[in-house]
Amino acid sequence: MSAWLAQELSCQVLKFCQDPLVERGRAQLSSWTRLRSFREALVAQDAKGAKERWRRLWRKHVEVEVQEIAGTVHVDFGQRVKQRMQESSRKLGLQLGAELANGELVANKREAWMKFLQDMQQLPQTKQWANRKAPIEAFSPWLAKFDTRSAFGSHEEQLEVLGQYRGLERPEPRSHASVTRFGPQLLIMASKQMPKRLVILGSDEREHWFLVKGGEDVRLDERVEQLFGIINSMAPDAAGLRVRTYSVIPLFPDLGALEWVRETKPLKAIVQETARAKEMNEIEAHKLRIEWSKRFGGQAVQRYSKIFELPKADAVVAFQRCVAAMPSSASLKAFFWSSAVGPEAFWHTRQRFAASLAAASAACYLLGIGDRHLDNYLLCLRTAELVPIDFGYSFGIGALLPVPELMPFRLTSFLLSALQPLAGPYGHGTFRDSLEQVLSTCRAKSAMLLDACAIFIREPLLDWTTESRRRGFADLDFLPKRRLHFLSLRLQGQHPASILKEELTDNQTPWVKEMARRSTQPLELMVAGLEEPERAKIYQRGEALTAAEQAECLIRQATDPNILGRAWEGWAPEI
Repeated sequence: MSAWLAQELSCQVLKFCQDPLVERGRAQLSSWTRLRSFREALVAQDAKGAKERWRRLWRKHVEVEVQEIAGTVHVDFGQRVKQRMQESSRKLGLQLGAELANGELVANKREAWMKFLQDMQQLPQTKQWANRKAPIEAFSPWLAKFDTRSAFGSHEEQLEVLGQYRGLERPEPRSHASVTRFGPQLLIMASKQMPKRLVILGSDEREHWFLVKGGEDVRLDERVEQLFGIINSMAPDAAGLRVRTYSVIPLFPDLGALEWVRETKPLKAIVQETARAKEMNEIEAHKLRIEWSKRFGGQAVQRYSKIFELPKADAVVAFQRCVAAMPSSASLKAFFWSSAVGPEAFWHTRQRFAASLAAASAACYLLGIGDRHLDNYLLCLRTAELVPIDFGYSFGIGALLPVPELMPFRLTSFLLSALQPLAGPYGHGTFRDSLEQVLSTCRAKSAMLLDACAIFIREPLLDWTTESRRRGFADLDFLPKRRLHFLSLRLQGQHPASILKEELTDNQTPWVKEMARRSTQPLELMVAGLEEPERAKIYQRGEALTAAEQAECLIRQATDPNILGRAWEGWAPEI
């Protein structure tokens, strides 16, 4: 692929995806980064900086006139913003344009500027698309007109479909599919950043679907998927132990494309379908859980500081009451049974699911991937495999949240229901055996995984270095090294509760720090299950665990009602 064409594609994708407030209708001033940046320079009396930031803002959001590049959505939005600016500036006596005169930034006009910025908090309405489907030419005429069928032998024929370089094997570009054209419609997602589904029609006569996300750094997702690939390469092929992966292609620091995993449903959608509910709040178990947690206060931090102080008996009884409110028909087992053609098909589906759940659980534990709520797992309807998505809280970051996560992975009653009646409350059978096998394999080949993670030291994520700087560490690599230290401990077989206890010492939430400092060690008592003799014996031994012991400790910790009863309600631990 020629360099200019690759760059042109990235720029065009960026043009129609980079700024989610284009479709958002009304957005807050804080969402408009450039306007906020201009305000900061204005308040700091930095005239030179204010002029430069205004120039960039004007060029990006107001003077959007070249429809061949920008598309009608951006042009329309720019015109509406320009009209709003002209009305407000005329009323306040400000002279606006692409360049600001020095006289416009004098001190006696400061009050007028503040009123102008206040007026701009409410951005103009823009076109709303029926069913969230929009024609691609409205965002990028360049992509809409791209068609290699009329450009035989040109450079455009060399444009490859995204996601064909995996990094784990030697690439074969001659066998790669190239882009023929782009699908005529975009699907605009309802989430915060308004990502868009783009369809690429390839030379292999297949449709390749991608989710293009602006405003987020997807490099972490890319690296986690690569690590999943390494874990998959370690597991025996015949065992079916693999984490279902997908391609992630970073294009810019704040833009990337993710392979759309087809024939899947989020676990949340399956829960709502089996419970015959349109919203989670319509499910009695979840409604009871939210009502119970809100008894302890309005703000989350205050609420959970009290919930974590509850006696074990109180937390367990309240949690089990919520679990009992979930009807037996609203289970993953019922979902699998309804979609199976017979008992044998149901058995095979359950076996594949158990192996996939075990592989995903082991990988998520070793890599410290948290935030495993119901929206962050997809279920493949064809193979019954779990697909983990969204890795914003990886490498133990879940333990640093204002409401820390104490679960090593998700193993709630809804997931366990698919393994019953043979598995019992602690996942005996295929799940436990598979979990032990993946942990054992990864520990035996830990050097490969640790070497792959060294990139986080050579090229640490921006969030990590920013946090190191905020905490005043002289070594900006402190947090990356700290995260990899915990990965190494997991691969060495150290007790999961012992690792979590050390991770919690890094939590900056005042009530968590205070609990961690107490001589009675309430957090250690909770996560290690020291009130249960068998769990206490293994924990107090202080030695590296075997893979079987590690699997046992992880399952006990993941299913402990004393831990789940204190989990963040948005995680839906009762389901």
